[in-house]
Amino acid sequence: MRRIIAYAGKCVKEILRDPLSYIFLLGFPVMMLLLMTLVNRSIGSGYGPSMFKPENLTPGIVIFSLSFTMLLAALTVSRDRGTSFVLRLGASPMKRSEFLWGYTLPFIAISLLQTVITFIFGALMGLWSGYTFSFPGILLAVACSIPCSLVFIAFGMIFSIVFSEKAAPPACSVIISLTGILGGIWMDTEKAGAAFAWISRALPFSHMVNLLRRATSLSGDAVVPLLITCGYAVALFAVAALLFRYRLFGKS
Repeated sequence: MRRIIAYAGKCVKEILRDPLSYIFLLGFPVMMLLLMTLVNRSIGSGYGPSMFKPENLTPGIVIFSLSFTMLLAALTVSRDRGTSFVLRLGASPMKRSEFLWGYTLPFIAISLLQTVITFIFGALMGLWSGYTFSFPGILLAVACSIPCSLVFIAFGMIFSIVFSEKAAPPACSVIISLTGILGGIWMDTEKAGAAFAWISRALPFSHMVNLLRRATSLSGDAVVPLLITCGYAVALFAVAALLFRYRLFGKS
């Protein structure tokens, strides 16, 4: 555990040195919430899309902003691969699993901070729009955001190992786009056609959005989307662990 914490501290320092981290992880969700709230208010109460209401918009923005942790994770790991830093550490006593968790823990912490800040600002926007968030609902949604963040972190780990430092970001952008289009953040995917709805249900993004929306409002059954999200997180991390063992360091 001591080696994991030490390696995680090294990753945190790298992340904090990059100004893009603050823009994408903290500034972007706040800007999107403000912009979409202004759009909804300009349309008028009762006329705007239901997805733009504070109780639906804030959880959706949380999931969309969490997808950018994937990009940051991919850049961090692929940068270390490009400089052969990880290969040199491969000769150290650290286990392969310790490297994986050393990279993962900082992004879990960043995701939690990002989620809390987004919900705080979303609650303020809700008050401005005449909606009051439930504090227990926010706490439950923050807890439920952990498996959601693990899905994106695992995607970032996989792309950073499968692709080069230059190719990993474009691969991440595909997942970010799919999150926005198929996650039901900006529109109701169930009303977009049978094929579109089927694809949306087959991928984890809409389930993550539904999980946080149901948790925030303390209404509806959140068990099914939670199980699906956790299943994707476990499966993707299993793939990432195998790649860390056989692609990052070589067989041993």
